[in-house]
Amino acid sequence: YKPEELKEASGQRLLGTIPNIGPLIREQLDGVSTISVDGKQLASSLVAEVRPQSAAAEAFRHVRTNIQFSTSDVLLETLLVTSPGAGDGKTVTASNLAIVMAQAGRRTLLVDGDLRRPRLHDLFDLDRAPGLAELLASDADVPGSNIQKTPIENLQVLSAGASVDRPAERLSSAQLRTLLRRLKE
Repeated sequence: YKPEELKEASGQRLLGTIPNIGPLIREQLDGVSTISVDGKQLASSLVAEVRPQSAAAEAFRHVRTNIQFSTSDVLLETLLVTSPGAGDGKTVTASNLAIVMAQAGRRTLLVDGDLRRPRLHDLFDLDRAPGLAELLASDADVPGSNIQKTPIENLQVLSAGASVDRPAERLSSAQLRTLLRRLKE
């Protein structure tokens, strides 16, 4: 689908389009999969950080601005990035959006809710566990020990954590709603 076709078919407002970052990685970054930033090996797909002047980074900033102004009376504090299939780019999209939010001065927590095939920890060179799975399995009042810093100012990550049985049930639990409320505070 082209952006105009999606807008017409869905009846929804289009917040922006993100170009394919594969050519940028091949041409400007010599096809490397990671780049060293402050001692961490960030994935080259994190273009908002590793190539902030690129068209792709600008596209993420455009989407950020449209998200911020999509509701005039409410400050959006929580975003969910999802899609129907594996490999659709959810992790890369969510990560780059989180980066541009943080770069705009907003304290940002990026949560990896993919308990089946988590990748967020790999993109930011972080530990997979402890993370979300451990928080959902405990009654911890303070989730701070599971939250990891990134080399990007204002951006922290809550990785997915250890593998769990029945991840869908964990993500639809009352514990997740309670945890999200605590994290927002």
